[in-house]
Amino acid sequence: MKPQLRQRLFELLQIVYPNLCLSCGQSLSYKQEFICTACLHSLPFTQNWKQENNSMEMHLWGRFAFHRACSLFYFVKNSGVQNLLHELKYRNQKELGIFLGEMLAEKMKESMSCDFDFVIPVPLHPQKERQRGYNQSQQFAVGIAKVFNCKADTQFLHRKHATETQTKKNLFQRLDNVASVFELNNPQLLKDKSVLLVDDVLTTGATIEACATTLNKVENLQLSIATIAIA
Repeated sequence: MKPQLRQRLFELLQIVYPNLCLSCGQSLSYKQEFICTACLHSLPFTQNWKQENNSMEMHLWGRFAFHRACSLFYFVKNSGVQNLLHELKYRNQKELGIFLGEMLAEKMKESMSCDFDFVIPVPLHPQKERQRGYNQSQQFAVGIAKVFNCKADTQFLHRKHATETQTKKNLFQRLDNVASVFELNNPQLLKDKSVLLVDDVLTTGATIEACATTLNKVENLQLSIATIAIA
């Protein structure tokens, strides 16, 4: 199909099935995906991938051993970033997670000296994943793994039981809520490997800390951390 005809078809489909920016709700132009150009220029990117000892790394210092850490966005309430996360988690926008993973991975590959054998998402409890239909962190992991040409793998971390929502808990309550929740499977496959642990949002860091502490039981593991947003 000729480019002009393809664009005209897109414009006609926009009338019936409008393709909207998931950040601001405005119509997307031809060839734009998920986020409009205006939002791509205005969203609060952290630039963590350009900085050693960045804000996310400082947030996690002293809590567990890790190599590098970075986040794509700063989380701001009632913002485009919150809209994106809401669409990803609750509106079945699974492909958005892959898109954001690819976006962060391209930035990491360009500016950070890192490579990975596995990308491991923070697991949901199976019951919660069945209710939602997918794990949003796994979608994010798939996008990152695609760019780094490695495997997004869910076999290594398992959530043993469901936990209460973390939303209204402070740091100590969150740490207590996720203590001993995660278990490690097939640790021998991770020995001497470089692993990227990923989640959607870093707030207090309790969930990431619990997962990282579990993974760091593996001999000579190099662990890095990435999230879509940091609060």
